[in-house]
Amino acid sequence: MKKDASIRFWEKVNKNCKNGCWEWQAHLHKGYGQFGDSNRKIVYAHRYSYELEHGTISAGLELDHLCCNPRCVNPTHLEPVTRQENIRRIISKPRRFIDLAGQKFHRWLVQESVYDPKYKRWSWLCLCDCGNTGLIAVNRLTRGRSKSCGFLKREALVESWRTLSHSYLR
Repeated sequence: MKKDASIRFWEKVNKNCKNGCWEWQAHLHKGYGQFGDSNRKIVYAHRYSYELEHGTISAGLELDHLCCNPRCVNPTHLEPVTRQENIRRIISKPRRFIDLAGQKFHRWLVQESVYDPKYKRWSWLCLCDCGNTGLIAVNRLTRGRSKSCGFLKREALVESWRTLSHSYLR
């Protein structure tokens, strides 16, 4: 027998997090939880949670995470706002700010947080071991997706050429 969608939903939520957040523990898409509802339709977990508690979200509104945690599905941390208001709030404060200044990630040394208008997000100004600087999104640093300014690839390529040339000399 199939479980009710709401039972399946709450099995994927950790309610014992800091700041009263209820964090989604299953599939994420761009940081936000996703869930297959009873109609086999994929929905955002925070929207599903909010609609269980408060009913349908009015047309033209989206949910703002007041806690700045995109994995949070606690309905009390969600507020329906217009797209314009949500963007204004995003720009006005760093979301889920974690101070990484002074920390080292592979070859990057984090200097300071900077608002990147090109991508409309907060990023980190970082210094590579080779002396180059870069503007790196926090998830690219913490998940190891950006290890250097490209110097690391060049260094690995030179090392592979060196190894290859030594094998021909033998």
